[in-house]
Amino acid sequence: MEGELAEKTTFDNQPLEMDWENAVVTKEHYEYLDRLSESLTERYNISEADALDLSWGGLHKTSSWDSLSITEQQEIINTNLQHRSGLKGTKCN
Repeated sequence: MEGELAEKTTFDNQPLEMDWENAVVTKEHYEYLDRLSESLTERYNISEADALDLSWGGLHKTSSWDSLSITEQQEIINTNLQHRSGLKGTKCN
């Protein structure tokens, strides 16, 4: 399934808040993003956008990550750093 274009909806069939026009996400990575972002949203009551960015953090250095624009990658990195440092959510120890 490498190179298969992922659907552009989240677990609740709402549009993702990203520009997916040039992103090529494998089926396995899409399923990972969908399941993990849903779990994060339900468990920690964070926004779907933040949950998706945090989920993308786990796909760093993959072909799916590489298909994102530099702007999208930087947004994901910034969200992950904000959560890690405690500027957003609950700081990790």
